[in-house]
Amino acid sequence: MNPSAPLFTTPGGHGTEYFKAMPENMRQQVEAQVIQYCQQIGFDTDALELMIQRAWPIVSEPGQSIGAHHHPNAHLSVVYYLSGDG
Repeated sequence: MNPSAPLFTTPGGHGTEYFKAMPENMRQQVEAQVIQYCQQIGFDTDALELMIQRAWPIVSEPGQSIGAHHHPNAHLSVVYYLSGDG
């Protein structure tokens, strides 16, 4: 990765307010997993410039699910699952 370029930037739009509130340790975990995944599928991560375009929370009740869908403007989509009592 290019150390002088920010890994996560937000150009604005839907979800930006949630991204700005994302805890630093969560961003670090997402960054580490994205880099690891890209390396495993053969990308030279030194040649990549990654960007979070949008981020938002979805709170689900037990047994709920999100239907199949796609994100046409993304090359990679990430889901970060949290669980607990609050």
